[in-house]
Amino acid sequence: MSRVPDNSASLLALRMKLKRLHKQLEDCQGAYAREKNKLGGTSGAAEYEIEKTLDRYETRIGELDNEIMLCRRQLQMENVSSLILCLKSSYAEAEERQTINQVFYQSLPPNSPGRSESIPNDISIIIKTLANSIQDSHAPYKPLVMFVGGLLQKNNLFIPGLREWLTDALTKQTDVDAIDSALDECLAQIQSYIAQRQIAKSCLLIRVTNSAQGSTQENQREYTIRGWYIEDIQQYRLNFGSASDVYLPGDTPDAPLTFETNEIEAKIRDLIDACFEKGWNAPDSLQLFFPSELMDLPVDTWCSDPDEDFEGTLGIDYSDGVLIRCNDRLSDKKVDRRLWKQRWQLLEKCSNYQSSKLFSSSIGTNIAALKRQIRKEQDKVFGLKLIPAISVFCQDGTAKKQIFRFLSKSYVPATVWLRQEPASVTCDELLNELLSSCCLKELPEKVYDRRLDLDHVGQHLSLMWDDPYLLPPDFQQPQSA
Repeated sequence: MSRVPDNSASLLALRMKLKRLHKQLEDCQGAYAREKNKLGGTSGAAEYEIEKTLDRYETRIGELDNEIMLCRRQLQMENVSSLILCLKSSYAEAEERQTINQVFYQSLPPNSPGRSESIPNDISIIIKTLANSIQDSHAPYKPLVMFVGGLLQKNNLFIPGLREWLTDALTKQTDVDAIDSALDECLAQIQSYIAQRQIAKSCLLIRVTNSAQGSTQENQREYTIRGWYIEDIQQYRLNFGSASDVYLPGDTPDAPLTFETNEIEAKIRDLIDACFEKGWNAPDSLQLFFPSELMDLPVDTWCSDPDEDFEGTLGIDYSDGVLIRCNDRLSDKKVDRRLWKQRWQLLEKCSNYQSSKLFSSSIGTNIAALKRQIRKEQDKVFGLKLIPAISVFCQDGTAKKQIFRFLSKSYVPATVWLRQEPASVTCDELLNELLSSCCLKELPEKVYDRRLDLDHVGQHLSLMWDDPYLLPPDFQQPQSA
C-alpha cells in the first residue's frame, strides 16, 4: 500500500508563505493605487515626494512578484515530490503499474513527444514528464492534474494521498463543501474528456516496400517494413494529429532491414507487439500498404499469437478491419493523388448509398476492357468487385500483379474480392449478397462480420479500402489541387 507523503510540513510552509506574499502584494498594490490618486492635486514638492513613494512601491511590487514566482516554483517541485511519494510503492506492483502507465499515456497531450517514446519504467520520470508538458487546448486541466484525476477514477487503485493532492491543486478554499464541489466538478470534466478521447478511432499503418537491394526475381524479392501508430484517425486526416513511428528490433531509417515474402507475417506481428510494448492501446484497425504482387496475401487469416492455445486471427482481432492498401499509389510518381482524392470525396458523398449500386464488376484479366469500363462509368464507379475469385483467373503471379497494378492506376478507392472460389455459390452471387446487405460506409464492418463466421467465405474475403487522407507521414501533407 502506498504511504501518505511525508513532506506535508514543507508543503504547508510553502503554501502559507505564498498566501502571505499574495497578501503583501495586494496591500502594496492598494497603497500604490491610493498614492497615485494623490497626483495632480498637490504642489510640486509634494508631488515629488509622492513619485518617490510610488517608485518604492513599484520596486517592492517587482520584488514580491519575483518572490511569488520563486515560491510557486518551489511549491511545484514539492508537489511533484509529494506525488512521487504517493505513487512510488503502487508503481512497484505490476498490475497497478500497468494501470498507472495507461493513465499516463492518456494524460499526455495529443502532440506530446512522449507519445512516440516508450513509457519510462520510473514513476519519477513519469510525473516530471507530465509536470513539464504543455496543456492540451481541449483539455480542462494541465496534464498532471488530468493524470491524478484519471487515477482517482480507476476502481482497481487505492492510493492514499491522491485525493488530498488533487484538492490542493484545484482550490485554495477552506470551506469543505466548496472543496468537495470543486473536486467533483474536476473529476466529471476529466471523465468526459477521457471518454471523448476514447471515442477516437486509432489504427496501425504498415507499409511493405520493395527493397532497392533485393532481387528482381518474384520469388526472391526482399522488402522493407515500416509502421506508424495513429491514435486519432480523424485528427490525423485533418492534418492536426500526429503519427508515432514503430520500428522492428534493429531496424532504422538509415539502415533498414530487409525481409523475404515468407518472413512478412512474423514481422507484422512483431510490429503489433512493438505497439503494446510502448504502452499504446490496441489499434481499432490494421491497414497494410502492399506492393501489387503482395496485395492478395491472406493477412486477415494470419495467426494473432502463435504462442496461444486458441486460434485467434488478425481479421478477428481488429473490429474496424484489416484493410489492404495500395503501396504502388505511394511509390509511383506518375500517380496523380488529386484524382485519387476526387474519387474518395465522391465515395464519401455517397457513403449512405447501398454498396451494390456503387460497385462495378471486373471479369477476368482483360485490363483494356476494364479500363474502358471504368472510364465509361467514372461518375458511378466507386468500387470494384473482382470476379471470379483471384485463384481462378490469376493462375500465376504475373497475372495477379497486373490486375492489382491496374488498380493502383485506376484511382478506384475500394475493391472487394475472394481469394478462393466458394464451393456452393458463385463468387459473383456471394459478393452481390455482401454489397447488397449494407451501405457503402458500413462495408468494412460487414466484411469484419463475415470474417467472424467460421465458414469458407469469411476466411477468403479481402477488402482494399484506400483512403488518400490517411497515409504514412511522408505522404500526408496536402497536395495542391
